[in-house]
Amino acid sequence: DLAAGAITMADVCHTEGIVLALDKMVNYAHWITPRIVPKVYDTQFFIAQAPVGHMALHDGSETTDSEWLRPETAIADAASGKRTLVFPTRMNLLKLSQFKNVDEALTTSRATVVVTVQPEPEKHPKGRTLRIPVEAGYPGSHFLVEDEGHKVTVLD
Repeated sequence: DLAAGAITMADVCHTEGIVLALDKMVNYAHWITPRIVPKVYDTQFFIAQAPVGHMALHDGSETTDSEWLRPETAIADAASGKRTLVFPTRMNLLKLSQFKNVDEALTTSRATVVVTVQPEPEKHPKGRTLRIPVEAGYPGSHFLVEDEGHKVTVLD
């Protein structure tokens, strides 16, 4: 019912007696699809520490699999073709992998201004590239994207 729009998240919380711990969420990133893409997504990414013993679940529609992974593991899985990661997700995992632990990621992110990222496609002799703002804090600002996004190389 929720996915179909018949009820809202507020309805679910009220019915189930759930209080969302929104104060534990930290705004981590803001991505907008490139201007040349006809379908626009404007997405905020949040991070939070999962409660001990929390079980990840998926809805079978928006997400079709769920498991807790370290960012480096998800990135390696994508590089090997085991997992598909869209460019914004890959970049956010790369950014997360710069932190030693969850506490460092949360503390740093709380103190950091989120810079909106709207990748700019560019023609490059090596192939399709995307440029993002340096100020956004990712490990690079110019990326070569190959093999339908399975391989991403930092150019600078």
